Amino acid sequence: MNKKIFGLFLILLLVLLGRTIEVPLLGSHQWRQADTNSMSYSFCYETKDIMRPLILMRGSSDGIAIGEFPLYNWLTGMSCRVFGGWSEALPKVISFIFMLSSAMIWGLVFANFGSPLFWAWMTLYCFSSLSFVFLNHALPEGLALLCIGLAAFLWRKSSRYDWLGTAFFCLGFLVRPYLVGLLFLSARARKHYLITMPFVLLAYAFWYKYWALQFHEPYFLVKSKPIMEALKELPYAVMMLFVHLAQLHLNWIALPLFIYGAIKNQKLFGLWVLSAFIVFMASGYHYDLHPYYLFATLVFGLVLVFEGLQKWNPSARVMATFLFAFGMIAITGRAYEFFAPQDKNWESIPRLIAEAGIGSDERITTADGKNPIWLYYAKRPGFAVEPGSVDVCESPSVAVLYKEANIALLKKCP
Repeated sequence: MNKKIFGLFLILLLVLLGRTIEVPLLGSHQWRQADTNSMSYSFCYETKDIMRPLILMRGSSDGIAIGEFPLYNWLTGMSCRVFGGWSEALPKVISFIFMLSSAMIWGLVFANFGSPLFWAWMTLYCFSSLSFVFLNHALPEGLALLCIGLAAFLWRKSSRYDWLGTAFFCLGFLVRPYLVGLLFLSARARKHYLITMPFVLLAYAFWYKYWALQFHEPYFLVKSKPIMEALKELPYAVMMLFVHLAQLHLNWIALPLFIYGAIKNQKLFGLWVLSAFIVFMASGYHYDLHPYYLFATLVFGLVLVFEGLQKWNPSARVMATFLFAFGMIAITGRAYEFFAPQDKNWESIPRLIAEAGIGSDERITTADGKNPIWLYYAKRPGFAVEPGSVDVCESPSVAVLYKEANIALLKKCP
């Protein structure tokens, strides 16, 4: 029964995904999606060098932007290159596969494949409201969670795979550093901490403290907050954490099971608190605006729900009813994320660029805020400035995209 419920929800999800597969940016995180996709786009057409990724919002610079390790961008960009050119659909498909694979590998950590508990885990993981939304976004969270899940699986399988598990964990950490707290969930023995932590520190020191500083200002890095600034944000951050826990992680209905699991496994609950603290130090209260930072606490929270579910040990019918309600809350509450982009200019901007005859290597200025969204729609490098006069061409831009009555217009630079 649990397998059928998961299959039903998966079909509904694929229908929703198919409806918007070619829409470039969706939902409430378009700035982050544009940043991610613009780097992937550059890997498709401009460079194969994973050590020197490029972005479109490059101004007059060479475009090299060292942020989090761009393994996801490289994989999606090179996949598009192999298949003949950039596709809006392929990065979403790859992200979907990564997220679904991460659910499966974490499921194998906690349950036997094909068992009712395994399919219960798959439903909880894929149809928490947070995961459900990001199954539709081209973002690296799924890859990072998959790498760390592989580490957890390998460490439990055999000591022969300890070093391979460490390699996967370090990869996941480099892709999304704020997930480092998952080491406390994935490691099975003290030796896994002793082996992995030095390599995590070395990876951090090389990529974030050495390599990133070889270029101009590091771009889009996770940075810890000063302690006094963090303390000022703490009350609001704690409040929003519990709101997101109930709403985005547990779909409200699983909150009693989370509490029950926390009572039964206080050590794991303590690790959940620790993972939340790590996320807070990395992002402050920004997980209110960008809840993808909460994937680390999501996995801990779902394990607590899973433990509560096992301790409760309901009948098959009751469990199936609970899982059906859990999934329906996500689908009915968050399906709007799959329907309409916030900016209706995503179709008109490429047409304006083509009509103006602007070459792929020519730079433009977009006057729609200091974000990469319009540059990504245009698929052109250049500047992003705040809205204002149409005469905001930044040298060496050849044109400026600006907005009147929410309609994108283009003017050639003098």
